[in-house]
Amino acid sequence: MKLTSELNVELIDWMGTDDSVINAARVSTQKSAEGLSEKGKANFINRLIKDRHGSPCESGVMKFRLSFPIAMSREQVRHRMSSINEESARYSVLEREYYLPPEGRKLTQVGKTMDYVFEDGTPEQAELLVKNFIDAYTACDIAYENMLEAGIAKEIARFVNPVGMYTHMIVTMNLRSLMNYLSLRVESEKSHPQWEIQQIAHQMEDFFTEKFPLTHEAFVNNGRVAP
Repeated sequence: MKLTSELNVELIDWMGTDDSVINAARVSTQKSAEGLSEKGKANFINRLIKDRHGSPCESGVMKFRLSFPIAMSREQVRHRMSSINEESARYSVLEREYYLPPEGRKLTQVGKTMDYVFEDGTPEQAELLVKNFIDAYTACDIAYENMLEAGIAKEIARFVNPVGMYTHMIVTMNLRSLMNYLSLRVESEKSHPQWEIQQIAHQMEDFFTEKFPLTHEAFVNNGRVAP
C-alpha cells in the first residue's frame, strides 16, 4: 500500500499550433496565418477570443494522462466537452495507491453553502486526518487483496475500494473546451473549485501555455472566459 499526495498531469499528445487557430478562422476569407508577424498573429487571436469567435479554437487539441484519486475523476467527468477513457477495475487489478492530503492543505470549511471559505486546521485535526485516512485505507486494501486472492472476480472485489484510491485517465480536449474547463477549475472571483482539482487544472494550463502561447495569452487577457 502506497500513500501519496501527488496529483499528476502528463501531456501525451497534441495537434496544431496557434497558426491552426488562425488558419481555421481565415479560411472564410481564403487567407491563412502566412505573412502575419508574431504581433499580428497575437492581435488576430486576441480579437477572435474577445469577440467570442470560438470555433477556430477547436482546431487545437491536447491529450492528457491524469493520475489522481477516484473522487477527482468524478469531477473531471462532469465536464462534458472532452473525450475520456479511464482504466477499468473490471479488467485489471488497480495499483494500491491512495491519496493523503499534503501538509498545509486547508482542512476546515467556514460559512454556509455557496458562501464559505476554507481555513487551516489545528494540529490535532491534521493528526486525526492522517490516522483515519491510514486506518480506512488499510482496511480497504486488506479486503480488496483478500478477495482477489480468494478468486473473487475483480469487478466485484473493486467495490470495497475508496474514492481516495488512485485512477488513471486519458482526457482529450480541444482548446475551446480546455478554456471552458480552466475557467471553472482554477480559483477566481467567480469560481471556487476544490483544491485537488485545481492542481490538475494548473498543470494542464502550463502545457496550454507552452504549446499554444498566443491563444493562452488571449484567453487570459480577455478575462479567462471561453470563447
